[in-house]
Amino acid sequence: MKVALNQRGQLQVGAEANQYPCPPYTCCDCGQAVVLRRRREKWYFSHVQGRRPHMPESEAHQAGKAALTQWLAASGLAPENERVILTGAQRIDVCVPSLILAGEYQCSPLALTALRQRHQGYQMANWRDWWILGENYVPQ
Repeated sequence: MKVALNQRGQLQVGAEANQYPCPPYTCCDCGQAVVLRRRREKWYFSHVQGRRPHMPESEAHQAGKAALTQWLAASGLAPENERVILTGAQRIDVCVPSLILAGEYQCSPLALTALRQRHQGYQMANWRDWWILGENYVPQ
């Protein structure tokens, strides 16, 4: 995984954690301990050996992000996934840095107050946010 929570409860990118360590680190999704590792030139976090790894995002969320990324790339743009902003306080599902556009594919329930907080985070970082609501939000 590219990001983990540091000892202050902030999201930290692997490469940043190498330069500015702030252990211990925990998984953003399950709260289990993770460690900083390096493969070739890339830094990343992984669960402590012996712990069962998990899929941090649902299959629907991953599929939605992949479709959005492919659509943006096919449109001639250069999308990135999981970009961290606000000094690690927030990460973007899919973004187009050249347009300062943040795309969020939201599958799980999200309280209106949490959505507003994330929207305000994007505003503070000068990113335009664009929300796509997943299947769970389709009226039944």
